[in-house]
Amino acid sequence: MIIDAERGSGSVPGPLIFIEGRHNFRNSAFDIGLQLSFGAWHQRRLWADAPTPYVRERLKPLSLIAYVDYNFLRRERLSLFVGAGPGLTYLVGENWPSHRFLTLSPRVGAELNHRFRFTFDYRMIGSENQIFNISAGYVFGGRPK
Repeated sequence: MIIDAERGSGSVPGPLIFIEGRHNFRNSAFDIGLQLSFGAWHQRRLWADAPTPYVRERLKPLSLIAYVDYNFLRRERLSLFVGAGPGLTYLVGENWPSHRFLTLSPRVGAELNHRFRFTFDYRMIGSENQIFNISAGYVFGGRPK
C-alpha cells in the first residue's frame, strides 16, 4: 500500500505490486536484492492554469531499486533487518508528462520462519514525491543463513 508522505496533500493511498530477487550471503548478516514495483495513488496537485486551485491526479510509479539489507537479529524463527537502496522511478501522471527520478529508499522489516516478510519503507522519488509503503510478502526459497 502506498501512502503519500506529504501532509495535507489530500492524497489517497493506493496499491503497490512488486517482485524482489534477493541473495542471502552465507555466514554474513548482509543480503542484496533487486526490486521491480508498480503502483498507483491519487494526489492533489497545484496547477496555475487549472479552473480550481488543486486538481486530483492519479500517479503511477514504476520503480527499479537495488537494496542492501543488514540482518541485525537472526534467530531460528525471526530475523529483523534494516536496509536501503538507490533506484530509478519512472512516474506517469494523468495531467503532466512522464518523468524519471532518482529514488532512495530506506527500509526496516522482519522475516518470520524464513518465509513471511513484513517491510516498512520510505521512498524519496526526486524532491517532490515521497511515499511510505507497508508490505507483506512470501519468500520462495528462503532458508537459514
